[in-house]
Amino acid sequence: MATTKRKASKSAVKSTTKRGVTKAKAKAKAGNTTKAKAAPAKAKGKTKPVAKAKTSKAAAKTMPVAKAKTSKAAAKTKTKPSRDNAKQREFVQRLESAIALQHLGDNQGAVDAFMDIFVDFPDDARLPEEAGNISLYALNDPLKAVECYAKALPLVDDPTELCHKIGFAYASADDDENASRWFAQAHYHTPTHAPTFLEVAKLNMRSERFDDALAYFDTAWAHHVMDTGMFGGPSPHFQALVLMNQARIRLVHLDRVDDGLAGLRSLIADMGDLQRGRILAQELIDAGKPAVASRVLDAVLAEAPKDKEALAMRKRLKR
Repeated sequence: MATTKRKASKSAVKSTTKRGVTKAKAKAKAGNTTKAKAAPAKAKGKTKPVAKAKTSKAAAKTMPVAKAKTSKAAAKTKTKPSRDNAKQREFVQRLESAIALQHLGDNQGAVDAFMDIFVDFPDDARLPEEAGNISLYALNDPLKAVECYAKALPLVDDPTELCHKIGFAYASADDDENASRWFAQAHYHTPTHAPTFLEVAKLNMRSERFDDALAYFDTAWAHHVMDTGMFGGPSPHFQALVLMNQARIRLVHLDRVDDGLAGLRSLIADMGDLQRGRILAQELIDAGKPAVASRVLDAVLAEAPKDKEALAMRKRLKR
């Protein structure tokens, strides 16, 4: 029995020991598992600060550089408009000075001023064109006008008007050959350009091709009516030029009196242009055609019976 008890107690000890070892091992495993699980948590804890540190360092490096670039670009952007604005102010001031000279009657000074501005602003075709206009109409210097218009010519998209102006300037200088050449250039760019047909008609008058001139006047008027139909209708001045020149051809040069008087009556009665009627009467007197001149004066006085100039001309004719 005693032996059995001792054996039993030894078995119990062993069993207890085994259970203790098993529990210890289980605890150790559990401890190891807990530590293993905790380790990633610690790793995450370490990772976040590192990530933040890297991000903040990157941001610290990136943001100042971006700001520096932006501020430089802004500085450049601010500087360029400032220069452009200064240049624009200079242009406006010089332009106003040139216009002021023109208004004061210093036309030559105005031409010089416009061309001086053109030296510094060589892309603005308006400058030499305006200098050409002043040279032609105010200074009566058509060849100077040609020179100015020629400088504007390469700067425009549609050269029709400048070609016409150059042709007109040559015609004003009695250079009909060059005038015809430039009028042809105007019609090359715009075949229906009415003012050019008008000037070609005048060239034909000068060379005494009167029937051709009449045809060109008709063509000029037809194109002018079509061109202006959507923009308020024909210009009275343009119409007066056509009617006056056709009446001049028929009355002074071709002795087509009835046709000439019909056109003249339209000019006087419909347009009220008494002045052109008186001019035509004087041309007929100078051409040795007093009877036709008297009929022209009749047309003027029918519209304005008290017109002093027409009455004085009539009185001179009766002497």
